[in-house]
Amino acid sequence: MRYLTFVLTMATISLATAQTSLVSDGSSWSYYDNAQEPPDQGSITWHETSYDDNSWAQGDAQLGYGDNDETTLINENTYTAYFRKTIQVSDPSIYGELVLNLTFDDGAVVYLNGVEVWRINMPTGTISYSTFSSSSSGDNALASKVVANTLVTGPNTIAVEVHQRSATSSDISFDFNLVANDVGDVSIIRGPYLQKASPTSMTVKWRT
Repeated sequence: MRYLTFVLTMATISLATAQTSLVSDGSSWSYYDNAQEPPDQGSITWHETSYDDNSWAQGDAQLGYGDNDETTLINENTYTAYFRKTIQVSDPSIYGELVLNLTFDDGAVVYLNGVEVWRINMPTGTISYSTFSSSSSGDNALASKVVANTLVTGPNTIAVEVHQRSATSSDISFDFNLVANDVGDVSIIRGPYLQKASPTSMTVKWRT
């Protein structure tokens, strides 16, 4: 059993290293909670990199209302809340896949540099302020998604819209972190766990 524990520990270390945190949980975000979709700026929509969000409010995650665990309280009368954060990347070529980790309630759409890269608990088709999520999530639900590296040199904008399940939903939650794998490394979706135990053997698996 001691040997098995050692193997599990070494597997976890070797598979979980070689990553760079680009956005941490609890980071500061610009947010829009005026009970409508943010207005376009000419032909530029709210989730594009060149959108000017200087007039938006700012606050640290977790952002939301209704759970009494928020760092930043937002307008409790909004059905959909909008969040933006811009980061600087000096050399995107050193990164492989990106790992998106989202805290949400009840549905969300995530954009990177104006392009949708993930939607969860949301219907297909065009999304608007009044689009409700397709199912409810648990309070402070957690989800992860591995996407291709589409970062560019210079500013990169992450934009997220979080939707209620219905007009009577009582809470919204949002936090987000972004991790970049080094080139050539794999993403660990589930890792190390035990299977097929016998008196003399044990199988250790992980999922990439």
